[in-house]
Order: sequence, then structure tokens, then C-alpha cells
Amino acid sequence: MTLQSAVVLDLFVVCSAIMLLALRGGLRASHPAVLYIGFHLTVLSTRAWALLNGAPATLFVTEQETVKALLVADLGLACATVGWLTARSLSANAASSEAGDSGWWRPFDDRRMWAVIVATVPVGLVTLVTYARIPGSEAAQSEVTTSYQTLAVTWPGLALLVLIYRYGFRWYLMFPMLAYLSLMAVQGFGRYRLVLPLILLVVMWLDRKGRAWPPVWMLAGFVAVAILFVPLKSIGVAIQAGGGLDVFRDEVSRSFEETRTGTASDQTILDGLAATISLTDDRGSFFLGSPYLNVLTLPIPRPLWEGKPGLNEHLVELSTPIRPLASIGAVSTLPGDIYLNFGWLGVGLVMFVFARWTASLWRRAYSSAMTHRSAQRLLFLLFFAAFVQVARDGLISLPVFILVHQLPLAAIVALHFRIPRGERSPRGRPRNTARRTGREVAIR
Repeated sequence: MTLQSAVVLDLFVVCSAIMLLALRGGLRASHPAVLYIGFHLTVLSTRAWALLNGAPATLFVTEQETVKALLVADLGLACATVGWLTARSLSANAASSEAGDSGWWRPFDDRRMWAVIVATVPVGLVTLVTYARIPGSEAAQSEVTTSYQTLAVTWPGLALLVLIYRYGFRWYLMFPMLAYLSLMAVQGFGRYRLVLPLILLVVMWLDRKGRAWPPVWMLAGFVAVAILFVPLKSIGVAIQAGGGLDVFRDEVSRSFEETRTGTASDQTILDGLAATISLTDDRGSFFLGSPYLNVLTLPIPRPLWEGKPGLNEHLVELSTPIRPLASIGAVSTLPGDIYLNFGWLGVGLVMFVFARWTASLWRRAYSSAMTHRSAQRLLFLLFFAAFVQVARDGLISLPVFILVHQLPLAAIVALHFRIPRGERSPRGRPRNTARRTGREVAIR
């Protein structure tokens, strides 16, 4: 298959997925399909189009390797679409059961929320002052020997997020939130610290307003953020070095031109996917999920275990001198991550199961029984914020960005979870319950 045919097929798959999901009804901005299709379209499809129009390839990727990478990504998107669509009929009744959900979750409790905030914010503020790069500050940054030292940098921002989730967009919460986001934007690294909170704020605002989709003025804001996202690292480094408005303007202009031609660094992810697939084929065997086990060693500080395996050990193994995936920070994307573990069959099956699960989680969070201030909705938001990283880096990002990078929010959700116990009848004898048409009734 030629690259031109692959691009046409990709456009057909993307358009078909959008139309099918739209026709099924109920689709809204918070649906996981929106983030994933947006990632596929803006990162993979645009890069394929740029390569078709003469953009130079990176990592010595050939046309046939690009075609195969696009086919793998399209297979994943097609199977995910089937998963999102079938989850509606299979989980709609269960998602609308207020009694069933309330058995597993406590009502949102401000005391539990404040207990986590009081325990984490002081640590977060000290870490933020110690390790964050503050423009204009002459203080030397403390040496970092383990990620535990900087883990709490985001905790003040996460505390503000949950307070906004609980009490709404009050001015006395938004001012410090904007200050925090501005500081994260100029760090020169870790762009997820800005992007993930922005995604959550948008969804929270839409939920409170009862809107399914953002208004036009917010879409204009998305475009502005997208323009700034690509050069954000270089802008942050320039600001840290004392650069002024001219540096900012030059970086944005350069980034805009690279993005327009499809040659920006974030748009070469398709090249990384193609190289990953090709190197996996050269290896002659799949990893069969072994890279996911490395997340179990994540809590061990590296100073205590110098040889601790990293989360990208599989990329280190795949790397070659002309394709040093690990050293250049290449990403495999979700379909590439599944392919290197399980091959073609795995891409179709895992994407289908993962999509159905995420859609079921979304429908339960947005059922009539849930409110925009429930623990269940907050749980979904944790997953929703991680979906972008999962699409980019693979399944291993799911526990990392929920349990590590959003630890205070995960703790608040965990404190609201409970294992339901059997009720007792008025005479003191246990009684069984069963669901019938979405409600619990006693079996006598």
C-alpha cells in the first residue's frame, strides 16, 4: 500500500469514527473518545499528510514503515470505536442505578477532602518553593536525586482543583489557580502540569453549566493554548534565562511554522511509532506485557536501587545507534505500546476492551444518579486527565498519572469508597437484596 492510500484510509477511519459516535447520541466533550480521536487526528493524521506532501522523515523511517504504523493506529481507532459504541447498550441500565452506585460510594464528604488537603498542601508548598523554577529568582535550585523530592510540587494545584470541583469557580480560588498554572507554564519541562489541570477545569466548567460542548470563545482559547503548547518548553527555558517579549514572539512564530508544515517535534510521534513497530518486528518477538511490571518497582527510590529498571526499559532494548528511541525520548503511542507487547491481534483486542471500559466508566460517572460534585465523577476526571498521556505513552501511564501525579485527588476518591455490607431487616435478621429495573428490592 502506498502512503497516499494509507492517508485516504486514515481519513475514512477517523471520519467514520466521528460520525458513528455522533449518531449514537449522548456524546459530549468529556467522552474519552473525544480526547483520543483528537490526539490521533492532530498528531498522527497531520504528520502523515505532511510526509505525503514532502516533509522530511526522522529516525530513518521509510514510507512502508510509515504506512504500517498508520495501519496499526487505524486498526486501534476502529476497534476502539466499536468498544465505545457497544458500551452504551451494555452499561446504560447499570449506569442509571442510583441505589447500586450508592452502595459502593459514600456521599461526597468535605471532611475527608479537607483532611487530605491539610495533610498535603503544606508539603506541596515547601516543595514548590524549594524546587520550582521561579523567573527572576537568584536562588539556586536544590539538587534532585529522586523524584520523591519533586513529587509534591503539583499538590497545591491539585488542592485548588478539588476545591473548585467542590465549591465552583470562585474568584478566590481562580486567582491562585491562574498563578499556579502560569508558574507551571514557564518551568521549561513537564507540560502535563499545565495541560492536565486545564483539561479538568474545562470539563468541570462544562459540567456546572450543564453544557455538552464548549462555547465558541472557549474553542478560541483552545486554539491559543495549542499554539503555545508546542514551543512551551523552549519558551520556559528562555524565560528562565531572562528572555523577553522578543524571544517569546520568535519561539511562537517558529513553532507555528513548524506545526503548519507538520515538522514540529510533537508531530514526529508518528515516526516514533513507525520505528517502534519496525524494531519490534526486527526483534522477532513481543514483550507480552513485561514492561508493565516495571511500574511495581516505581515506589523504590533510585538511590536505594541504582539498577532499578525504568519505565522505558523496553525502548532501551529496542533502541539502535541510528534509532536511539530511549535517549531521544521517543514515544510509542497507545497502539504502538500494545503492538510491541501483543502484536496486531493485541492492538485490536486491547483497544476494544480499553475503550469499552472507559466508556462504561464515563456513562456511570454521568448517569442521572451522579452529580458534578460526586466522588464517582471525580474518579472519572482522574482517568480523563490521564487519557491524553495514555494515548501518547501507552497503558503504563494510567497508574503513573493517577496514583503518582494526582496522588492527593486519588486519596480523596479512595476515602469515599466503601465495600457495602448486607442490610438488616427490622427484626435484626440479615436480608438479601437484588437489583430489579435499576432499584434494590428486598427478597423475602
